[in-house]
Amino acid sequence: MQVLVTDRTDELVRAAVDRVAPGAVDLIEDETRAIFDSARERWPVGPDKDYRPGHSRDALAWEVLIEGGTTIRGRVTNSAPWSKYIKPKGLRGRSAFVELLRKPLRARRKVIVQALGRFVVSTLDGV
Repeated sequence: MQVLVTDRTDELVRAAVDRVAPGAVDLIEDETRAIFDSARERWPVGPDKDYRPGHSRDALAWEVLIEGGTTIRGRVTNSAPWSKYIKPKGLRGRSAFVELLRKPLRARRKVIVQALGRFVVSTLDGV
């Protein structure tokens, strides 16, 4: 069997998730977008910083996916294969990928879990 997911299906899944966990998708989108914006602004290789070949800043992207109706996943990625090896002086020689993407995503995950936890508690109080 094959299920074709259309733009309308995505809207229906989002609406269903929002009924079960109001604001969860919006919260994850907001947090993911904020990390993307910060990383893009601080990314050490781009058109205005032309000391390396290619512009890995242009390879940054973000998305929020609802997988299987049970998982909401926010991701910020860099599709440039060399992005994990960029270690600029401005980050004291540490990986831009780790410092600007991985660490902020992990830190914000705690905030999201706490916010969703408050929702669960308030929902259970109403039962």
